[in-house]
Amino acid sequence: MINKLLTAILLYATLISCNKDDDAGPSYNFKDQLLSGKIDNETFVHGDGFFDNDDEETVRIVLTVAQAHDLCEVIQEGNEVFFYIDKEEKLTKLGDNQTITLLKDGSPPYNIFATSGAIEITSITETSISGRIDARVDNESFVNGNFTVYSCPH
Repeated sequence: MINKLLTAILLYATLISCNKDDDAGPSYNFKDQLLSGKIDNETFVHGDGFFDNDDEETVRIVLTVAQAHDLCEVIQEGNEVFFYIDKEEKLTKLGDNQTITLLKDGSPPYNIFATSGAIEITSITETSISGRIDARVDNESFVNGNFTVYSCPH
């Protein structure tokens, strides 16, 4: 009798713990806005960006504040958000195999790696890539929203 009761309690506890994990939902929440947030507690709003396509499967995406120069020349001015990602329309959760770098401009500049959230590539053409990001480190370093970047010619 005690063995049956103990087995029933363990089974019930297992079911409850599984249901809590299922109800937790996704680890990201995309906002319908222009990509913005903070990098090391400094406001960041995406204004420009580019992608380069060195191989067929992966792209590097760089998002910056609005700049007056040719972005493809990669002159570091201000904070940036960048990452490498598979060149396909899909959702990718951040974690061990996918991160987003929040680059803090300064002397010297330094990288902050966001490993919580997700990236979703929603559209790919020959000249542009669009998507959305929810990437978090803490309350001082995070970005969320939509982006579009354009191809750099080689």
